[in-house]
Amino acid sequence: RASFSAILLSDVLYDADAAEPIARCAAAALSDDGVIILADQVDRPYSSASRRTALCEALEAHSPAPAGTHWSVRSSALTPVEWNDAMHNVQIAVVSRC
Repeated sequence: RASFSAILLSDVLYDADAAEPIARCAAAALSDDGVIILADQVDRPYSSASRRTALCEALEAHSPAPAGTHWSVRSSALTPVEWNDAMHNVQIAVVSRC
């Protein structure tokens, strides 16, 4: 088992089936108290919140949290980012056991 304290994921949950393989890889790489920092553009044709929930559920299946805790989004912030001469809103979320 690897022991990374943080994993940065950006623009990876656009496919509804992506949560499962991402959770499997993250569970293998994260330390017991590790966090996932997730960045996702909010102007997508899907709900970013539902994709983050799917990721937390998949993490539970692959890396169960200790009794009395669970995987969840601990904090989240909307951040305007400029690229390709346009402004985009990016949701930055921290996913961890709590």
